[in-house]
This record gives sequence, C-alpha cells and structure tokens, in this order.
Amino acid sequence: MAHRIVVPFLLAFAACSSPNYTSQCVDDAECGTDLICDRGLCVAQPEGACRMGETRACGPAAVGLCHPGTQRCSDRKFTASCEDQVTPVAEVCNGLDDDCDGVIDNGVTTTWYPDLDGDGFGASASGGMTRVACSAPTGYASSHTDCNDSNPAINPSASEVCDAANADEDCNGTANDGCGCSNVGMTQACCASRGTQLCEDHPSGPTLSVCTVSPSPELCNGIDDDCDGQTDEQYAVVSADGGSVITDGGVFGVDGGCAVGVGACARTGETACTAGALGCSVTPGAPTTELCNGIDDDCDGQTDENDPGLCPASGQSCLAGSCACPAGQMVCGTSCQALNAGCTVGTGVCARQGTMLCTNGAATCSATAGTPGTEVCNSLDDDCDGQIDETSPSLCSATGQSCSMGACACPSGQTVCGSSCQTLGGSCSAGVGACLRTGAIACVSGGAACNATAGSPVAESCDGIDNDCDGTVDNGVTITCYPDGDNDTYPSSLTPSQQCPAPGRAAFGNCPSGYVSPVISTVADCEPANPSLYRIASTRGDADGDTYCLGVTTQLCVGTNAPAGRRFAASCAATDDCADDNPQAFKNYSVRTDADNDGFCVGSVVTQCAGNAPLAGTRLAASCQGEDCRDANSLATTVCSVPAGYSTEYHYMACGVGLPGTTDTTVITLTSCPQGFSLLNLRTQKQSGAGTCTALSANLLRQSCTGFDASDCRIVGDCTAN
Repeated sequence: MAHRIVVPFLLAFAACSSPNYTSQCVDDAECGTDLICDRGLCVAQPEGACRMGETRACGPAAVGLCHPGTQRCSDRKFTASCEDQVTPVAEVCNGLDDDCDGVIDNGVTTTWYPDLDGDGFGASASGGMTRVACSAPTGYASSHTDCNDSNPAINPSASEVCDAANADEDCNGTANDGCGCSNVGMTQACCASRGTQLCEDHPSGPTLSVCTVSPSPELCNGIDDDCDGQTDEQYAVVSADGGSVITDGGVFGVDGGCAVGVGACARTGETACTAGALGCSVTPGAPTTELCNGIDDDCDGQTDENDPGLCPASGQSCLAGSCACPAGQMVCGTSCQALNAGCTVGTGVCARQGTMLCTNGAATCSATAGTPGTEVCNSLDDDCDGQIDETSPSLCSATGQSCSMGACACPSGQTVCGSSCQTLGGSCSAGVGACLRTGAIACVSGGAACNATAGSPVAESCDGIDNDCDGTVDNGVTITCYPDGDNDTYPSSLTPSQQCPAPGRAAFGNCPSGYVSPVISTVADCEPANPSLYRIASTRGDADGDTYCLGVTTQLCVGTNAPAGRRFAASCAATDDCADDNPQAFKNYSVRTDADNDGFCVGSVVTQCAGNAPLAGTRLAASCQGEDCRDANSLATTVCSVPAGYSTEYHYMACGVGLPGTTDTTVITLTSCPQGFSLLNLRTQKQSGAGTCTALSANLLRQSCTGFDASDCRIVGDCTAN
C-alpha cells in the first residue's frame, strides 16, 4: 500500500514543479530506455520527443522495387526527410514491379502489328492490334515498316537485289538502288564473291543484273546461301547431314516435323526458320499434378514419381500405373492393414489370442483381454501391466526382502529377524570414551541388538581420554590457548584451541609449551618462527642515528627495538633528514654568506644541510640585516666608502708685504675615519681667500700666499674599508 501512495505523489510533484531529474549524464545512452539527457541531467522523455541517435522506418512498404527508408532523431524530433526510401514509379515493360502494387508489368500496353510473311516486320499501322503484354503475340511484330508483307525477302533489313523485276527489297522507296554501273558488258563479283553480276543496258541506264552463282542450298543461318537476294527463305530446312537437328526448342526431323515438351506436355509441329535459327511451330503443354496413372503428368521426365504419396491409402505404392498394398495386406479405412492374421490382446496372465478384422474402417483383434489381478512374487505378470514382480520388495512380508526369480530373499549377508532383514554376527560396541565395550550383533526379541554392556564413567581429568564417557575428551578441564610456536607470548594464530593447563608457565597464562593464553596477548605474531620479532610497528629510515628520519613510513615486524638503520616513526625528531649518512647534518636551512659574522650578508640564498644551526660563515637568510659591502671586514657593513669622511678644522692665514710666502701648520682633526677604514685621497678644501693650500699629511697643512692673497682652508680625505 505504501508504494501505491508514494509513487503517484512523486509523479504529481514532478509534473507540477520541474522535470524528473534523476542523475547526471552526458548523452541519452547513460539514462536508460525511458529517460533522456537534458542539460546534463536524466529526465523523463516528453511526449512526442525522441532520443538522440534513435531511428524509425518511414516511406513505402517493401513491395516490388520499393522499400522503406529511415528517419533520424535530431534536436529531439524525427527529421522530415526519409533517407534511402524507394517510392513507386510508373510501370514499364521490364519484368519488374515498378509501381510496387505486387504485380509485374501490369497495365503496360504495347502495340503489335501483323507480320504475315514472318520476317519480323509488320505491314502497316492500320492492321495493328493493342495487347496488355510485353512479348509479341504469334504472327505479330513491333515494327510496321514492311513494304511487302507477303514476301519475307522484302523488308527494311533485306539487301537490295539487282533484278529485272525492279523490286524495292530494302523498303527504302527506291528499286534497284545501288545497281547502277558505268560500262555495259562489265562484270563484278557479288554474293560474298561466290557469284558475278553483268552490267546490262536498260532504258533507265546501265544496270547490274541479278547475281548468278553456282547452286547452293539455302540453310537456316541468316545468310543468303543461294544468292537470290533472300535469306533463309525456305519454310522447312533440312539439316546438312540429313539427320535430326537438336535445338533448345525440341527435336527437328528430316521431314520438317518437330517435337517439344516431355510426358503429358509433349507436342508436335513443323520446323520454321526465324531470325537465322530453327524453331518449332508449337509450344509445350502445361504440367499438371502427378497421378498414379503411368503418365508423366508434371512433365519432368519421370513417371509416377513420389510414390507412395500418389496413392490415397497409407502404405500403398504406385505399381504399373495403379495403387496397391504390400503382399498380404489390404485397404482398411485409410491405410493398408494385415487382416485375417492371428493377433494377441492383453499382457501377462491377461493375454488372449484372436484374429485381425476390419471394423468401422480400422483393423482390430477379435479377442478380449483377461482381467488383471494383484501382483505377487511368482515370476508372473499378475496385474497385466507388462512388468513381472514389480514394486519389489513390497511383494515380500519382511522389510528389506526383495522378489527375485519368483521368491522373496534378504540382501546378501542378511537374515530375517522379526519382521525385517537384519545383518547379524558383525562386531559392535556399547558406550563411548573410557566406557567403550565391544561385542557382536545378535537377534534379540525379534530385533538385531549388540550383546555388549558399556562401562561406568568416572570424573574427567585432562589426560586425552573421555573419562566421564560423555563423548567429549577432557571437557571442562582444559583452558583456551593460542598457538605460540616460538614461545615469545605472541600467538602465531588467533585460532583458539583447548589445552591441558601447565601450572609452571604462569607467564603464558598456564598454557603448555607452544601456546599462550588469550589474556596474555591478543595480537598475532608477525614472525611466528622468530622469538625476537613479534609485532608490527611503523618505522622510518635513520641510517646515521641522529633521530632525524628519512623516507616513507614502513610497517615492519619488530621486537623491542627497530631494525638497524631504522627508527620507530613515533620517536623521530623530524621526518626530513637531509643527510641520513651524516649524524652532524640533518636539517635544511636557507642561508646566505656572512664570513665576517657582522649580520650583513653577500651572495644568493642557498639551501644548506647542517646540524642545529647553519655552518660557520653563513647565516639564516631571514636574519641578514642587509647587503655587506666588504664581507671580510666585520666593521664594514652596508657602506665601504665614505667620501670626505676625514676632515680637520679650518686654518686662516693672512698674507702681508714682507711675510713668508709659505707656512706649514698642524691642524686639529675634527672627523676621523671609522675603525676598520683607511684614509685615502688627502686634499684641501678652501673656505675663502686666494692663497694656495696643500695637504702634506693628515694634519699638516701648507699655505702659500703672495701679496695680500690670504687663505682659509682645511684638510679632508676619503675613508675606505680595509
């Protein structure tokens, strides 16, 4: 009931809201048979829409030359064009059903004209007849251009004959055309050089005579053999050797007669020469259904074939043109039957003898079968069902007995004991475990039983014996243990087994050697044959032992410690040792060069594999304070040249008449070069006056003057890092 309510609700919801989107798709093939792919989703196919790639038949049915075409689905609609269809056309006389109505050449009319002389050309249109057919009626032709329909030697395909009769043999409207000559008395070859023609004088001008030739009989070969201007003019032509001529149309005799067809279709007529070939004036008769009459009714060259299907009664054969049953049989009803012969009805004790009679069109036996009885074990078919002593052993009194050779017997090795067959004398037992006792099978009180008596059970002990005789060994006295082949307390298998306890193995949960208690370990031993390896742990490579690891994490079977060259993944200080063969290098640093360790660096940033800190002479790139102008001088950082970094106080020298022209004065240093810098390029700076100033050393100033050209100057110099 839930499905009947939910489905309509969903359909109604989909119809009222939006398409029934089901899943994403690329094309219709991904949406099954009832959905289409619309804008990437499978939706219900709208009424009248088609699926992409779908086709359907269109156009006419497959009749005659017609056959249907194909419409293809484009933009969810079938195209209007019908590809590859062949539609009906007007019927023409070609042996085909052009208009596809199921009838060949129907409604096609052809006009045929009388051909009285049989030369293949009709006389005129006035004597024409119209017939709905594609082949010419006998005595008619499709042409009506014969100018003399009483002479087969005169027609449009005949050759003009030069003769005194002045006849127009080729029907071109001119008699004896091409028969003119120039020199009377001249002769020329004719009739394929077999004869001659004479140029004779005629009132109309010189004209060639009829072709004369040694007599040659005319044959039916399309050649003017006797050179009389006519071809195959004889009605009946005798073959050259005087015997019969076999053709596709039948057999032609020397007397001009001919025969066509076989059996009941055979017809005789006269030979005729048509279009250079012999033909017979008659056609074979129509075949009919073959009958048992000694005649070839279906005209296939065989008489009374398909026997016995020609005869009305089943079992009859066609012999000498009549139907007959096999010897000793006669027709009874619709088949041949053996009558008056002895017969038997019924089986077993019901069998009775009688005679075969024809009763109501069927062969029956005159006897009546006996009445069946109850089947008993006596080698007779008492119930008349065709089987003897069937349903054995139900025919016998004791269960297990079967009826054989008309008598009841137990299977080999068994004896009737009470009401059934029993196997006696064999060995037997009573009880289980420690209570097991053996005896022999005997017939006791009408039944087979064992004469042994089971022993008495005792308390169960863990000794591999069923002491309490309950069918289970050591039940209630064993403990659950796992196999532990290498005795490392890790089980080689988690399949438990019951074992006798070993009190001296407390560390193994009192399980015997080769076993461990589940309460001690529930993790399977990964190397059951190696006591040093027993658990799976995550490890990584640490070849140099610096606690920094390298490579992927690998699950390995280990003991207390990880294998050499590896470390438990949880104890790795880091997982990206950059030099796992050097315990002093394990971490990558981005550094720059700082040879003088002044915090200022040179060069580009490089990756350096080192220990807990970058190597000497380098510095973390992020800690560089700037670009070092002289990395060999820790006192020089970003500036290595200080122009005019050294200066002294100004000294004024007044010059008067008679004063010395030159004075050397020690001046006091005001600005000195920083530590680690050297003083270079000493020079003077003049503040006023016209005298000359010269720096003799860093503090010794020489001033010169003449006249009254006083000077006020000092010493300066550049500072350059060492």
